[in-house]
Amino acid sequence: QPPMPTPAQLASIFADAINSGDEALLRSICASTYQGYDTSRKAAQHGRMGLLEDLRRLSASFPDGRLTLVHQISNESTTGVFWVLNGTHQGSFLGIPATNRRVTICGYSHLDFEGGLLQRATHIWDMAALLRSLRLLPDLPDRDTGEDLILGMRRTLLQPSNAAYPRSTQ
Repeated sequence: QPPMPTPAQLASIFADAINSGDEALLRSICASTYQGYDTSRKAAQHGRMGLLEDLRRLSASFPDGRLTLVHQISNESTTGVFWVLNGTHQGSFLGIPATNRRVTICGYSHLDFEGGLLQRATHIWDMAALLRSLRLLPDLPDRDTGEDLILGMRRTLLQPSNAAYPRSTQ
């Protein structure tokens, strides 16, 4: 029997299934008791259908959306994933009607796996970046976007921790 995929491998499979819209694959790696928490929602998502309904809404809002995993930190049962979502806002999202604007949203997801299945997920993402992309908040000066943002995040995350965050000399 082949070895069970690691949490990092499962996170990559999860992202690929989201990008391809492969609901059968999503159901196969998600526990029936799944619980999902998102900073933009009042209540948790429950079960496979809760996850699929959320992903269908996301896909309807950003049909060309592409999730890119920037960096992962894993242990034997969990993985933390820094990600970027790029897409065009073509359907209502969080009550905001379609604007047909390109968006770049950064976020972090903490994924808990057990027995090769996704049990829990917590998603924290930059809603202000979404609102800026939709021109509902003013731009920040000198803010990188799109591919420049992804490359900058990768450079920062892959540096040794003392190089990424220099200590104060005071």
